[in-house]
Amino acid sequence: MAFLEDVGKIFSKDLPVQFVGEEGVVINCHGGLKTLSEERIVVCLGKKAMAICGSNLKVVYATPYEIYVAGKVRGVEFCE
Repeated sequence: MAFLEDVGKIFSKDLPVQFVGEEGVVINCHGGLKTLSEERIVVCLGKKAMAICGSNLKVVYATPYEIYVAGKVRGVEFCE
């Protein structure tokens, strides 16, 4: 739980990320896609970015408010 609390401090109390087990991630309030491959998808979140790492990753849908990434999620990194 400490990981999610640390992430919450970075992005405010409302965490813009919801994990769907190991099978996907839903990102709210995004700023668009930065990079896209089957092993790594980077989503802009304001001044920061979030890299979703795994295998067979794909964007299932993207709206101006939400992105759903499916595939085998192995980790998430926050970067500049």
